[in-house]
Amino acid sequence: MRYEKEITRQEIFDVVVVGGGVAGFTAAVAAARTGAHTALIEDSGALGGILTTGLNPQIGIFYAYKKQVIAGIGWELCKRLEKQGFAEIPNFEKIDTSLGGIPSNVKVVPAMAEAEMLAMCKESGVSLFFHTKAVDATVKKEKVTALIAADKNGLRCFTASVFIDCSGDGDFAVFCGAEYEKSKTLQPGTYGYSFHTTNLDELTEETLRTAFTTAREKGELCHGDFWPEYHAPIKNFFIEGGDNANHIAFDGSDADDLTRAEIEGRDRMARMMKFASSQANIVIHPSAANVSARETRRITCDYKMSVADFLTGRLYEDSICYGYYNMDLHSDKKGQAFDSENQTLPPCVIPAIPYRSLTVKGFINLLVAGRCAGFDRRVMGALRVKAPCMAMGEAVGTAAALSLPQGNVKTVDMQMLKQRLTNNGAIVPKKDFI
Repeated sequence: MRYEKEITRQEIFDVVVVGGGVAGFTAAVAAARTGAHTALIEDSGALGGILTTGLNPQIGIFYAYKKQVIAGIGWELCKRLEKQGFAEIPNFEKIDTSLGGIPSNVKVVPAMAEAEMLAMCKESGVSLFFHTKAVDATVKKEKVTALIAADKNGLRCFTASVFIDCSGDGDFAVFCGAEYEKSKTLQPGTYGYSFHTTNLDELTEETLRTAFTTAREKGELCHGDFWPEYHAPIKNFFIEGGDNANHIAFDGSDADDLTRAEIEGRDRMARMMKFASSQANIVIHPSAANVSARETRRITCDYKMSVADFLTGRLYEDSICYGYYNMDLHSDKKGQAFDSENQTLPPCVIPAIPYRSLTVKGFINLLVAGRCAGFDRRVMGALRVKAPCMAMGEAVGTAAALSLPQGNVKTVDMQMLKQRLTNNGAIVPKKDFI
């Protein structure tokens, strides 16, 4: 079938950011604050992505070895929320962040994070386009010339000097024809939900484990309904109230598989809530708007950050932010919570992210940030988390604005970019930082 239609609605911007998750939010605010006329396109009705509509309100990690390594716009969001009483920031003087996990993370109230991110976009002059999904692109030689989007009113064309893909799955970059990698085995995703147990002190691990095992044997619960069932107490499910509580194997870059995962995620939640209500007095809260992926595509960029780069903390001439987190590739295999190839960062190593891992190979005006950037899969397992994504987003948003009016993101003056990021409160990697 061949389908042709003239697109009459056109929008003209300096910078267009695709995806309003934590990377896209910081990218758009950074570009706008640096003087670019900026559009942020988001296919849902809210900002924050996995942090907010995905109901995973943990942000990690801003500190390493008791020293702050990521700041800037993402940290500003956390401090603004803390001032209002809607964020819990750990005492990083006492936390050993090398252990990772919940104690190292900033925890926010998702609804208020949505509102504060919206406020910061409006203050910066970002033009927001909710319920707008990128569906195609036009390209001339090495330059992206337009983004084609669909919304409630039909098709809309966005033109800009620079485009930034923060979709997580690299959707727009793929529409442009960018090369990409996708592993045969993908990390499982998670469907977010939460509840509160009113009689937590009455629960015992022995009783809960017995009941859980019995429910599994009867087929009332399935493998993956509660993660990590093999290496964590069942009582933790009640203590944490369902946060990050399941595993769902799916490919988030495939619409049909994503539909299946959305259905399966809600089935998993329902089974666990029936189990929980049979064991305790619980209050169920609203669930996530969508299932959240941990891994899909990785776009081929001008440099692929390797495991050796990551584990040695290699410093590049174009290092533009840190990304501190241990390798964290989840596994869907029975009896195995994480990938066996995961490695913990050596002491006093803080990985630095090069700008070249965010510039897309074969394009002069296309950038990426977040889990779809140019990393080895195991490196992506660490840098896919929220604080590094925020840092990457701010870096590419600033770079996009500095590339104007030509829009060639590969000729940005690196010292000017680093200085602008520093002036704006971000932390740029440097020698002898620790």
